[in-house]
Amino acid sequence: MYHFFAVLLLSCLSSLASGPTNPGKDARKGQFVKAGNFNVYTEVQGKGYPLLLLHGGYLDHRMWEEQVRYFQSSYQVITIDLPGHSKTSGVDTGLKVEDVIRTVLDSLKIQKMDLAGLSLGAMCALDFVLAYPEKVNRLVLISPGFWQHVLEIDSVSKRVFALSDSIQLTNDRTRIARNFMDTWCVGPFRTENQVNVAVRSYVYQTALQNLTRRQPTWPTFDRDHSAANLMEIKCPVLLLEGDKDVPHIRETVSYLYGHITGAKRYTVKDAAHMLNMEQPKEFNQKVREFLSQ
Repeated sequence: MYHFFAVLLLSCLSSLASGPTNPGKDARKGQFVKAGNFNVYTEVQGKGYPLLLLHGGYLDHRMWEEQVRYFQSSYQVITIDLPGHSKTSGVDTGLKVEDVIRTVLDSLKIQKMDLAGLSLGAMCALDFVLAYPEKVNRLVLISPGFWQHVLEIDSVSKRVFALSDSIQLTNDRTRIARNFMDTWCVGPFRTENQVNVAVRSYVYQTALQNLTRRQPTWPTFDRDHSAANLMEIKCPVLLLEGDKDVPHIRETVSYLYGHITGAKRYTVKDAAHMLNMEQPKEFNQKVREFLSQ
């Protein structure tokens, strides 16, 4: 169970409320940055202080579409596809994720930035800030995953993870992608018709695409490194969670809140794991308020 949970945590995404616009299309031009044996797909939009956004597992840079639109008037917004995801290609299991990110920043001549990540992206952000604390001004961790199993798993989360394990064993990518959407987009406390259809469609289609990649390589982490060194984080930190998320994620937020000095915590209502797409207006305002302090 823990193996599949770790994989999922790498997950351990019209108007602002409508979800990604045209999620099946990506008309913007990006660039590829060579990092070890990876070709990292990178987009930079807007001008101002740099803000790097790291997506959730099985997703990609498009999950931040509403945030790019909102922040690009006053920030230089950088989005990438993490190793093993969408347009980023190559395999390099010897290159840690913090160094992949560092290489992208160096290519853009960025010395310091604000950093935000969701789920898998939050885990990447934790490793980066611990490896390169001088590079991060403010840190936002959204629906964060965590390597170290320091928490008891509640009964609801156990059932969710057990079902995911059983579906994973089928090797049916369609079923796995559907379960991924049900678990991390809809969540255990809602039905599908309570979640924006554009958001659900993006999560399902992108997860399915990434599950069928020829090179299913994921970022390389120092397992448990961040868990053992949380007290070293000195920059301001904002923790964001959705009130309809899997309970174990909210327990993880509680753990991080108790172990990162001075961290702030905010709960977005009527949202599960992909809260930046479900409630973009509230999300954007809360993040901007934090980054502006």
